[in-house]
Amino acid sequence: MPRAFRTVRAAIVIALFGVLPLVALLLVFAHVLGDGLVADFENAFYPAAQAIVDGTNPYPEVDDPELAAGTEYVYPPLTAHVSVPFTAISVEAAGIVVMALLVGAVMGILWVLEVRDWRCYGLAFLWPP
Repeated sequence: MPRAFRTVRAAIVIALFGVLPLVALLLVFAHVLGDGLVADFENAFYPAAQAIVDGTNPYPEVDDPELAAGTEYVYPPLTAHVSVPFTAISVEAAGIVVMALLVGAVMGILWVLEVRDWRCYGLAFLWPP
């Protein structure tokens, strides 16, 4: 294999599995910092946790028109209770913390599964969900 081909191949691999995932993560965090939108967390989990702190029901009524929008809390109670500590900070700051925890969780899961190829970490952050 010619040296120039190996160099080009290495550059493509670094760009695809290293630089591109880093750019994707930076764009996600820039989006969160820009308008503070972490959709599920800010629209459902944080308000439900705040409702628990306030002593009210986190669930909407069955005939609530917001249910059709898909932004109401309809998840099991445990996830709202786990979200309660985030109510100690603003919803914007909590959104950033949650995104950082999610990134750490992806990396931690791969590490626990003994995935050591750095390209797999990059690929995980290019996956749309």
